[in-house]
Amino acid sequence: MHEVINISISPTANNTTTHFNNLQESNLHLTESTSSSPYDPDVHFTDEVLPLQGANYYPRTLLWEYEDGYGALGQFEYFEDPQERQKLNAMVNANSEISSSYKVIRTGDKVSKNEYQRALDANLPTQGKLNTENTKYWSDFSRVLYKPSSMNKLSRWNYDTESHGGILSLHPERKFEDYSIGVNEFKENAIGDDFVDENFRNLLENCDLATGVNLLTEVDSGWAGFSSSLLDTLRDTYVPKLPVLTWGFYQDHGPEFSLNRQLSRIRATVSLVSNSSLFLPLSDHPENLPSWVDYGSLWHTSTFSTVPFEFINSIGSQKQNRYGFSDIVDGLTLGESKRNVVSHIRFLQDQTVFDVSASSIYKHISANGKNGRGQKNYKSHCFTHAIVTKPLLANKSLTESLQNEIKEKLGDPTGNGSLQTEFSRTFDLDIRYNHQKLDSFPPEFNKMEQPIASSFSVTDRPRKMFMEMDSFVSRYCRGDDREELKDELYNLKSAFESGWYDSDSDYDD
Repeated sequence: MHEVINISISPTANNTTTHFNNLQESNLHLTESTSSSPYDPDVHFTDEVLPLQGANYYPRTLLWEYEDGYGALGQFEYFEDPQERQKLNAMVNANSEISSSYKVIRTGDKVSKNEYQRALDANLPTQGKLNTENTKYWSDFSRVLYKPSSMNKLSRWNYDTESHGGILSLHPERKFEDYSIGVNEFKENAIGDDFVDENFRNLLENCDLATGVNLLTEVDSGWAGFSSSLLDTLRDTYVPKLPVLTWGFYQDHGPEFSLNRQLSRIRATVSLVSNSSLFLPLSDHPENLPSWVDYGSLWHTSTFSTVPFEFINSIGSQKQNRYGFSDIVDGLTLGESKRNVVSHIRFLQDQTVFDVSASSIYKHISANGKNGRGQKNYKSHCFTHAIVTKPLLANKSLTESLQNEIKEKLGDPTGNGSLQTEFSRTFDLDIRYNHQKLDSFPPEFNKMEQPIASSFSVTDRPRKMFMEMDSFVSRYCRGDDREELKDELYNLKSAFESGWYDSDSDYDD
């Protein structure tokens, strides 16, 4: 077995993870039996065999949410006696006296299941039952069951479905935005350490041969501090050498950040990059999406961030021509562990290239928000490049014309021929992106052709980012970690250097 564990933290991450797990669940039905399927379910699922009933499959996923971030989904809903559950619900809904054996704590209005979830529970058709009005939580379109140990939450913070952020229960004016807040939450009552020593360890021990970990998280909220603390603990305990791919969602819209929020972003980026095998910065608001996309709906926008995530994870979930996370990590870093930021993340669908990379992190960081000027004769450089392809039809390879289109549209993102052929690699997979019959996606997305390729590039683009972060820290950071931050930023900047530069002020105003 070659299992992969997904740790999904924050509403933005959980929407992407939900789309992904729905896709993996649909792959269970590619053939009549899993033994004859080209898909290996054990990579992303753990199974539980039931006498005379077959098997239940549960994602190898650990989730973190706000207190009410699970919407209508109850932690033990599908793991308790249904008659007892029905009896309790009736008493609670009737507001009647309940036996002293039970204690009901009312923390807010109960979220009702939408029509889609009610149809799933009743084993009825679900087509056409989702829309942006009834899909405010990722649990509204989830098609898989999670074990109770997979569902974790921050009990002091509530979810705001409009801003997709967190607010403190007792002081709603306080927002879950800063890196330091997340660090403190991880340490609060040892909930972070308990999660690692119990939930994560148990899931890891359930694996025969774990080959990697995906960590998905927001970077511009308190979840970044929480995730950084978690990743640091994992590296010190259970996965010191295991490849970890961190998918960081950056806020690419809204008003300009304050100085404190810019510093929070810098701390989060440095910590996550330093502890990851690959760091893949994603935009929560990609600019070139189709006109039907509602940018206020995470259900919509996460549809597109799911594509590259699914492509890169598919390299290990097919039975034939299987690759591992170490193959993609080695191919993109070439052993340079600090040169691990994937600056360009794109995919090809409907003859259109969609770029879901975070763009805001490569803009000039300053108090006045001005963009820096580049060196006049400077040419950007592409160190490494990987393309993952999928067929349009089952058991049929891509045509030569499509292969040429992929090379043309998803080639060297610098466009100046800096990429050397030996540092470019293609992973050709056998299982197509099976989304068109999966009604948990927005119906407009299902009308689009299947994505056939996704590309991942490491360029010197992050050099500018780390330089400007270093300049910002020098000007505005007065904390105890100032010098340590500057040292780390200098080392990260140096890892992305190529050729000759006039000075470290190439991009200064």
